Amino acid sequence: MLECWAFRLLAVYFALDALPDLVLRLPRGGSLLVPYWKTWNAVLPWFGAHILHLSNPQRLQLPVVSVLLGDFTGAYVLMLVFLVLAVIVATIWTLADQQRSDYRMLHGWLRVYVRYALAFSMLGYGISKLVQLQFRPLDLVDLMTPVGVLQPRELLWAYMGFSSTYQIFAGVVECLGVALLFFRRTVLLGALVLIGSLTNILVIDIAYGVSVRRIVLRFLLMALFLAAADWRRLMNLFVLHRAAGPVQIDGPSWQSPTARRVAFALKAVIIIGVVTSVSTHRYHERVTAAAPRPELYGVYTVRRVTRDGRAELPENPESWRWIGIDAGRLLIESSGMTWQRRRAEFDDVRHTITLPSGPLANSTLAYSRDGDSVLVAGMLDGKQTKIVLRRVANPRFLLQGK
Repeated sequence: MLECWAFRLLAVYFALDALPDLVLRLPRGGSLLVPYWKTWNAVLPWFGAHILHLSNPQRLQLPVVSVLLGDFTGAYVLMLVFLVLAVIVATIWTLADQQRSDYRMLHGWLRVYVRYALAFSMLGYGISKLVQLQFRPLDLVDLMTPVGVLQPRELLWAYMGFSSTYQIFAGVVECLGVALLFFRRTVLLGALVLIGSLTNILVIDIAYGVSVRRIVLRFLLMALFLAAADWRRLMNLFVLHRAAGPVQIDGPSWQSPTARRVAFALKAVIIIGVVTSVSTHRYHERVTAAAPRPELYGVYTVRRVTRDGRAELPENPESWRWIGIDAGRLLIESSGMTWQRRRAEFDDVRHTITLPSGPLANSTLAYSRDGDSVLVAGMLDGKQTKIVLRRVANPRFLLQGK
């Protein structure tokens, strides 16, 4: 009875928790997730006030977005809500159905539900690494920024972005695990591949403070569930050094040859459709993210800075010494060993640079070139500013992206 109760608990929990992963793969799936989050936003404040006794339960409300949610407090509490609901439903289910001793068919369908939810979500992350979208290659601003001023997450992104070989390898491992999940006979192998990969990712995310730990934890729980059905065979093989023995693969069975062919064709259409859709979307994001190098791309020494008619003295700790410019960013190094990394938009036609200058304001500067010298002028952070730069020819760095 305990085993049946545990299965019922897992069935209810994963039916609730894995639903967003499948909904995202439906046509207009992102918009369908909006009412999903809104529904749970009506539950979470009540749960926080009456069950957890929080002083401010409204802070548990989730962003109403069309994506999977990361490390929000409410998202973790939502997992607890799913677990509580699963315990309640499993207990009532067990009391109402005490005669049944196994759920082989339902277990098979649940495994199909979970493995496709896991496969479709992991597919996006794997392809993102294959096309080098998740971690951008190192550019001038990355190469000029000292390691000591990086946030832990930025250090991780630089580490991953340095080597396209390692990033592609990580993507191949994830895509291999996904491909193995598509077939019942290789589900265990695919789950084990993803358990190794996801455990590594979860530890890295915890160590470097990456705010998608909840998503990785969910995926890891799904992979562990898929492997759990074979725990006795795994124990015999790896620990007790006994024969693992054959396994009866649970799942839907089609007695009619026609039904089997229709099911196979439908499965092929769904898998090909999802793989094509995700690959096309990720490739389009990669092309869009690859901003062209601006005309000013390069490293510059700062010859002179004038703000509101007053020239900055070189000994001033806040005076600028170097500026690095790449696609969409610039780095400013000051005499006092401080660095600023700022987003920037470059218009090579109008010869302007636009930088964020506060939550709701931008600064737009005009520039002109004379050989290796560049004059930048305009209102910057509320001050009339003129900057004279000289380009550094062929800057070289020992650390080059590969």
